Amino acid sequence: MRKLLIASLSTMSLVSSCDKPVERPSPTVKKESVLPVETNRLNSSNQEVVRTPTNPLGGLLKGKTPNVSTEEDLRRISINATLPVTLGEAVAGITFKTNRQDSKAILSNPKFSTATGIDVFGEGIQVTWGEGINPTPKSIRVVEGYKGAIALPAPYGMVALGQDLTALLATDADKIAFTKAIGTTLSGKDARYDCIEAQTCLLENRAGTLFIDYPNATVIILANALYLMDFEVNESLAPKNTAPIVFDTSMGGINFAQKKEDIVKVYGEPYRYAASTTELFDAKTIRIVFTADNSIAQMEATKGFKGTIKIGEKEFGLGSTMAEFMPADDLDGLKMMATLAQKILGKNETYDCSKAMPATCQSLHNPEEKWIKVLVGNTIFLLSDDPSRTLLSITMFNPA
Repeated sequence: MRKLLIASLSTMSLVSSCDKPVERPSPTVKKESVLPVETNRLNSSNQEVVRTPTNPLGGLLKGKTPNVSTEEDLRRISINATLPVTLGEAVAGITFKTNRQDSKAILSNPKFSTATGIDVFGEGIQVTWGEGINPTPKSIRVVEGYKGAIALPAPYGMVALGQDLTALLATDADKIAFTKAIGTTLSGKDARYDCIEAQTCLLENRAGTLFIDYPNATVIILANALYLMDFEVNESLAPKNTAPIVFDTSMGGINFAQKKEDIVKVYGEPYRYAASTTELFDAKTIRIVFTADNSIAQMEATKGFKGTIKIGEKEFGLGSTMAEFMPADDLDGLKMMATLAQKILGKNETYDCSKAMPATCQSLHNPEEKWIKVLVGNTIFLLSDDPSRTLLSITMFNPA
């Protein structure tokens, strides 16, 4: 644990800046993983389990026909793959109301189907079906090969998957204007509508890969190109939990005695695109790394988290200034480390945590990335390296 805490000071950074970029999925990757552009044409090496029915016609409903001919298959692909996209609603001629049997009269033959209910089509879409005998889609993922475009407000116009948006995004480095434009389209409101302010969209940047979530869709931007569109309900884009952070013990009502299933009961399933080994809950404001047995190894409260932590007699939330604990001449956070330890542990001003608990009372300063980290006990405080000393995140490690 001591080595883990020390290593974490030098590797953890704000808003997943150390999260790995999207990687090529292995044969055991979960279906929620992002598929790189160059590998979206799934082959036998990364299929989950291909269904091979002993009686191909046995599952057909009365009146339905078997798979279409090669000529019809190609005709459908050529037409469906160019149809306009209605983000979160319709693509390739199907919607969330199209059941699996009806899709057979619209789409091409699936290139393959998995045991978990995913059909992969030549049009450039992957459909995850819901439960039941004749289900409707649970999600529709638009991947490489789909040529249809989505209509966005000016100045974007018609935007297609894989299209280079560098020129359009030249003055929009954080993609905020682009995000709002899509939010306006989805809401059906005028250009004054701000989905970020209304908390109907959410941005997350992971080492250059941008995830933009809306109520019924997720858009992924990679290298200034529209990389993937995923039509699936995002349960909540606004954090709900306001339970406090208790030093070295809990955050948002989550403690180290709980397991993943306990957290899912409260917060629902984690965000479907995990950040490397970290799973995201409550509108991505709580980030948890689980062990092999689904115990909590570490948890982090990050941007948007609503709970506060009590330090001394005051409450501090993420975004609060902590300059009172850190004078301007404390460039490396050592004085703040000592003061925080005194306040949190209820010690007097003569208490020196660096001597009393040297393994778990440390600080680290990164002037290039403009942050300061202070470790007290099993908790890391991440602060901005500027006069405000803004509290950016709090991470706790399981002491077990």
